[in-house]
Amino acid sequence: MSTEKAFLRRKLGIIRDAAKNEDKDKKIFKSVIACQEYKSADVILIYYSVRSEVDTLKIIDNALKNGKKVALPKCTDVSGEMVFYLINDMQKSLVNGKFSLIEPDISLCEKVIITEKTLCIVPALSFDKSGNRLGYGGGYYDRYLIGFKGKAVGLCYEDCLCDDLPCGEHDIKVNMIVTDKRIYNFK
Repeated sequence: MSTEKAFLRRKLGIIRDAAKNEDKDKKIFKSVIACQEYKSADVILIYYSVRSEVDTLKIIDNALKNGKKVALPKCTDVSGEMVFYLINDMQKSLVNGKFSLIEPDISLCEKVIITEKTLCIVPALSFDKSGNRLGYGGGYYDRYLIGFKGKAVGLCYEDCLCDDLPCGEHDIKVNMIVTDKRIYNFK
């Protein structure tokens, strides 16, 4: 399966690069902030988007301006663990981290406390129409989501959505996918 996933990662990376579009990002942003899961969340766990990922910076900014607690992940060297830290400001609370990703400055930020009203926005190269995700291969989010109490949401361009993705026993599905065309909900 790893050979198949490696092939899909290359293929879907090219498709996502071509799909990246500011208008699509705006549609996804509007759908996210309008959905009940976002409105009722007291804490938003979210990644800082890079390259051709769906833009999350507007979501982060909106959440901070509207008084929501916002936390970004920090990947540790301890068995591939990921810990979320609260940020107050995108300019002052963030640093360049592992894998050249933007992460919270843990000397300034505290660990987040997760509740059932926490929304986790999950990165991926692609999702399928059953809520499976194809991540980047590190397994960080799959390990994190095992014990997660809140709702997990994927952001994806409709062009990158697949009918069916290969998944293993350790792969964790999301509860919802927001695309530039529609929202997919899963029980």
